[in-house]
Amino acid sequence: MVIDKAKKIVLAVGTTMLPVSVAGALFAGSTNLLSPTHASAHTITLDNNNSPELTNGEGTNDIDEKGIIWEYHNASDNNNGHVTLGHQGYFGATTSGYDYKGIDNVVANFTAGEGAELWLLASYNGSDWNEVCQLTSGKDAIAASGWRYVRFYCWDESNNLVNVESVTLGYSCEGITNTEDIDSARLENVVSVSPEITATEETENISPLGNSTRAIRFTKSGSASTNVVIAFNRQYTVADIAYQKVEFDLKGFVGYDKTIELVNGTAKVGTSISSKQHSSYKITNIQDDWYHIEVPITAFVSLISGYADKDVPAKDIGKKVISGVKLNCGEAIIDNLRISGEQCEMGIFNSPSWKPKVGEFYWFKVSWVGKVHPELVQMTFSDDTLARHIPLSDPNLKNGSPFYIELLGAGSLTITCTVVVGYNRQTIKTVSNTITITE
Repeated sequence: MVIDKAKKIVLAVGTTMLPVSVAGALFAGSTNLLSPTHASAHTITLDNNNSPELTNGEGTNDIDEKGIIWEYHNASDNNNGHVTLGHQGYFGATTSGYDYKGIDNVVANFTAGEGAELWLLASYNGSDWNEVCQLTSGKDAIAASGWRYVRFYCWDESNNLVNVESVTLGYSCEGITNTEDIDSARLENVVSVSPEITATEETENISPLGNSTRAIRFTKSGSASTNVVIAFNRQYTVADIAYQKVEFDLKGFVGYDKTIELVNGTAKVGTSISSKQHSSYKITNIQDDWYHIEVPITAFVSLISGYADKDVPAKDIGKKVISGVKLNCGEAIIDNLRISGEQCEMGIFNSPSWKPKVGEFYWFKVSWVGKVHPELVQMTFSDDTLARHIPLSDPNLKNGSPFYIELLGAGSLTITCTVVVGYNRQTIKTVSNTITITE
């Protein structure tokens, strides 16, 4: 394939930025929402001036002097923009000798046919892709910050098209390693600790996952309950990360109740999730007393709950700021703390002390990662005489949640929920729980 070498991108030098770790700490100490719009140190724009040469919808594009190759799949020419994508078509940066360090701004301008969706995916290595969000034309996709590769993906089973006029990518050109850049476990991000805890930087005993270079060691001097607050490298809103997860690696003892909260500064946002009470708190043994922890954002806060006058989220819940996490980690090392859209198993965060009763409309509180598709959610019961699944057509549903059940009779009931999630509708997850319904 012949590439038009005249189609080049200009790298624009902008305002000098605070180091991302310092910015994260500042965000965590404030309850004021700072604007995500800012001048990136460098920008790269894909538009009609550097549209790709395509053969049967496929192609690659050498778009800048750094040697980054962008690839295209199921795409077609766009006379007024960069490219047009069909169903499951995509374009994005591929692995090469250079990547985009310190991505801090991703904006796509596009038009889409009825029902067509444009999704943003991100990767630290150019091959393992995380779902970031369904894009809105002209809006910055904040949750892509820190990742080194991005991909734009179209979904529409009716074969409507997405016409991408332009994409602008802002980045700092600064980074440590591809996984360290998305790791918020840095000493300078520690906002507060309990009186009996001391926080220090750890550079030797670090997580065996990824190519981390530093972590945070928390040393405990007494027996009292201890908590720490760690800021993310940048702040988010609930809407930015509603279908992603918090994950981190912990070296220490996990045999007692541990909790995690989302915070803005030190103020809690949403529900506190307990490792002792909720299966949404996922613990995976790595090796040598290292554990990988995953908790979906859907366990902390819901944008779609509500039946009649119950469980209705606050009107501005999507705008609430999240700047970090609060952990009761005790004596431990924390590494690889980040927000990501990588899939994990479903969990349940209903309170074990709740006693459901006949006649109630019960919210089966499942957690997951990835955009859920309500019309594809299935709920089955061990005894169909004890419960029924509330259909999406029920006018009492406030936000179209598919997770409500009417309890019809007393007895022991096993509920099984199956969801289809993700930008490509290919991930199917199932979780079950048994409850006792009383009169």
